[in-house]
Amino acid sequence: HLASLMALGGELAAIGGNEAPPNEGLGMQVTSRSGHGFGVLWDSAPAVHAINSKAGTLYREWFSSRRPKMVEKLGAKVGRIYGSHLNCT
Repeated sequence: HLASLMALGGELAAIGGNEAPPNEGLGMQVTSRSGHGFGVLWDSAPAVHAINSKAGTLYREWFSSRRPKMVEKLGAKVGRIYGSHLNCT
């Protein structure tokens, strides 16, 4: 995943070349006994996908406008997942 972050040039591209990203508060990962997993990078979907372009700006604005509605509807803990980068297997 790191190569794609670096190629996109988004805000998370800066972690490229580090031995390991800073883990404190970065997100969470849950893994089942069967080996399936779910990972979240908190508040990072716009940083991953919204590169410096008009489309990226629109994407960021759309997420920002929708998130309060999701938090109200789903609660703060689940609502935080909205707008985060998800990776599931």
